[in-house]
Amino acid sequence: MTDAGPVVVLLCHHVALEAKVDLEVVKADLALRDPRGTVHVVEDLCEDPARLERLIPQSGATNAVLGLCGNELDERELQAALRQAGFDPLGVGQVDLGTWCRGMDGFLATRKARVLLGAAVAAALAFPGSKPANAKPYLPERLSRRSFLRLPVPAYRAMPSWDSERCATDEGCHLCVEACPVQAISRLDGRIRIYTSRCEACGVCATRCPRESLPFPGYSPPEVEARVRALLEDGDGIGPRGILFVCSKATPPGPVHPGWMPVPLACAAMATASWLVAPLLLGATAVGVLRCTGPCPNAPGEKVLRTVEFCRELLAAVGEPEERVQWLPQLQQPPGAGLPAREGRHRVPPGVFRTSPEVVSSVLLQVVESIAQQPEVDLSHPGAPTGVVEINPQACTGCGMCGRACPTGALAYREEGGAVSLSFEAARCIGCEMCLETCPERESGAIRVERRFAPKR
Repeated sequence: MTDAGPVVVLLCHHVALEAKVDLEVVKADLALRDPRGTVHVVEDLCEDPARLERLIPQSGATNAVLGLCGNELDERELQAALRQAGFDPLGVGQVDLGTWCRGMDGFLATRKARVLLGAAVAAALAFPGSKPANAKPYLPERLSRRSFLRLPVPAYRAMPSWDSERCATDEGCHLCVEACPVQAISRLDGRIRIYTSRCEACGVCATRCPRESLPFPGYSPPEVEARVRALLEDGDGIGPRGILFVCSKATPPGPVHPGWMPVPLACAAMATASWLVAPLLLGATAVGVLRCTGPCPNAPGEKVLRTVEFCRELLAAVGEPEERVQWLPQLQQPPGAGLPAREGRHRVPPGVFRTSPEVVSSVLLQVVESIAQQPEVDLSHPGAPTGVVEINPQACTGCGMCGRACPTGALAYREEGGAVSLSFEAARCIGCEMCLETCPERESGAIRVERRFAPKR
């Protein structure tokens, strides 16, 4: 992780015109939130990112957040200026205030800008750092007039890399290969290879890996959690708030109610079931997903819809309105419009956005228990992030291949004193069916796997 030093916030002066944001009030608020940081209002920041080179070195900051007006921005010029100033461009937060604050009166727009920028600062402080393997070159669609006079140097976007020490591929795991929607990952001789030229940087593999072995800076669990927690803090007078997970290629169709708080993701399909319900523990009234509206090479729609449907059925099973989690939220309306008010925030320790199976199961169970004190939940659903394995002792030969193939340790095979045993821990099972693939007696029904949330098993 990078040194969590001060963060410099740079605001495009057009934000005041485009979104009616009082920049002086925003500056004063950010100064109170982070006394070590600095805030600058920059003329024509979006049109001339080179101005950053003169401001950032004077700040002493280790990371930056940009408050943008929503006009065209040349990513190549921006990243060149950030590198020149000594920053990692992959860790610099960009907040499109023009989009998310437009259509509100000046009072609400200013308050919303304060919240969004404060959350971006929190995410910047949680940035884990990046490696060369995390940088994917691309040619931006938006170019300034000055760029046409220069060599076509690419910009870079973040992409996942591979952590061999965490990975279970040498045990036979290939879940990331299956999860990749564009066949950009391969497994060979116990190693994972990510093909930069094919990778769409969607991050689906990163949140599907049970070993958390595919770090994705910019969208890592600590950054997402820091942003969500900051967006749900009290004290700004906006009212009930909803967390809105937003695909990087998505744009809201019109003005957005002040209560909807955007959390950017590389792709909507990154959002796991635990990510969709964890904000409810932290005080959110509702959670929504805004996926991209045009053709998408990642084809996230079906995956996200299954996950959303599972979350909705889980809530309904314990007596909570399923509308707390929404697939196509009405962004012009308040989050949770027409729903009964939720009780206060729960004391939730950090780490609820990690993607390990134990954390996912724990978050789902915490949500259920916060609604029903003695939950009796047993929900089978194709979108469930957990699973149940059943062994038929009459057909099982006790070879142990299923236990050795399990990437999460949900199935444990032991030999003691000439006897063999096979135990199952539901909290670790992700329903991946790798045990089923390796069982030599599967045709005779020795093993059965079902996507199912049954925490009391």
